[in-house]
Amino acid sequence: GGCFCELHMQKYNAYLGTNYTREEFTDRLFRKRPEKRIRKAWLDVSRECMANLAEEIGKTEDAETFRRAADHLARIMLENHWHKEDGIFYDRELVKGLMCDEAACYDAFAPFMDGVADETYHAAFDKLDDPDWFGTDFGATSVAKNCIMYWPDNSLIGPVMVSLQKPHPYGCCWNGPVWVYANSIVAEGLGHAAAKKPELRPKWMKLFSGLTELHFPYGDRSTPLVVEKYRPDDGAPASIINDYF
Repeated sequence: GGCFCELHMQKYNAYLGTNYTREEFTDRLFRKRPEKRIRKAWLDVSRECMANLAEEIGKTEDAETFRRAADHLARIMLENHWHKEDGIFYDRELVKGLMCDEAACYDAFAPFMDGVADETYHAAFDKLDDPDWFGTDFGATSVAKNCIMYWPDNSLIGPVMVSLQKPHPYGCCWNGPVWVYANSIVAEGLGHAAAKKPELRPKWMKLFSGLTELHFPYGDRSTPLVVEKYRPDDGAPASIINDYF
């Protein structure tokens, strides 16, 4: 991601005191182990350009807010949401700030989308192949299978109000089914990491291929049908209407 036009290249080089060509700069940025000073220049210049745009259109206060917010949110993600022992990002409960370490969700891969989480956190991607976590042949489940609320179909179950014996039918379940939207976030995060680490590219291709196959019922390439969510066990549509096309 990011822009590497002539003007941006001038800014990167001014920041670094160098005279890199576009090819030299991107090679150092997207190689397996990116040069830290190159990556910092790329992120800092990109943030600064967004802030400058806000100032240019008269949003001076917004510009400084953008700068502070970007740094603050990145710090929160890495310091408060990473679970070192489990090797994954978890949500936190808002009132007491408790880590939701029994409910890993697809958004665990969101920190990789814009490079906030670097190779230090790549252990999270091991969960995509793990059948006890998010692993299926059809993309990633919306919550990990080891979550006590996990269910692969259009029902809610759990230890409080509903159960396997008395499930609650619900057509918008995010507690298991493979959602196209959720997997776009997973694929974006994994793709960003795979651009820098070639070893992750087969994993990305498996995820993307599995999702693509879902769009052709029974393998019929003449009739694409995209719904919002699918059953993770067999890839069958978990919706009775063509939600997208």
